[in-house]
Amino acid sequence: ERPAAPEVTVVVVVRQDAPAEGVVLEAAQRGVERIYVGSHGRTGLTHLLLGSVAERIARLAKVPVTIVKADA
Repeated sequence: ERPAAPEVTVVVVVRQDAPAEGVVLEAAQRGVERIYVGSHGRTGLTHLLLGSVAERIARLAKVPVTIVKADA
């Protein structure tokens, strides 16, 4: 018998902020325990030019961040 899956609350919020800073601020205001964020998985020149919101969230956040790479 499998153990019951933990309860997870998903919240959708629309803000007018810089993306990474807005996610981190919203997470802090809500007292979340972990942030999950998707990533396109860009590499090379595209990554250098566009940067990565997911990486910036991971650097700024005070809680653990899990980055989930999109399927190729």
